[in-house]
Amino acid sequence: VLLAQLGADGAKSLTGKITDIAGNASAPGSIINFTLDSTLPLPVFSAATDDVGTVTGALTSGARTNDTSLALTGTCEAGSTVNVYNGATLLGAATVSGSGWSFAATVADGTTYQFNVKETDVAGNTSTATSNFTVIGDTTAPTAVFTAATDDVGTVTGALSSGARTNDTSLALTGTCEA
Repeated sequence: VLLAQLGADGAKSLTGKITDIAGNASAPGSIINFTLDSTLPLPVFSAATDDVGTVTGALTSGARTNDTSLALTGTCEAGSTVNVYNGATLLGAATVSGSGWSFAATVADGTTYQFNVKETDVAGNTSTATSNFTVIGDTTAPTAVFTAATDDVGTVTGALSSGARTNDTSLALTGTCEA
């Protein structure tokens, strides 16, 4: 039987018989009931959630995170297997519960990740990868360097030295920091 002869996806029943070269036919065999599922699953990558530090919640693709164990979640067909990738590199299998999946992704400082998932349903159909969800690990605290306090009020103006006195209630402060 060819797949095209089975028709559309859904419940099917098959039986068969054998006819020898002399034309003798066997009795029909046992009926085999099954469900034809030739449709690729469509996994959804719903969120990458940061739950560490002062900035928490769902990230947008391209965001930075200081969470070294990022919670990835999405939806899938019940009973499917969902594999999580960084680009083309398999990171591992997600935990599937009902029609949802979750995965704790390890994130390292200074590394850019392109998270995506592929789903294999119970019939063995494997989806294409979801679109990449980009996350950048950023666990290093920024270094701020204070370079000057400038007085621009009154008769004594200019850069102040450490411990100096000023009558300027609105100093101009300058420095450098992480971009």
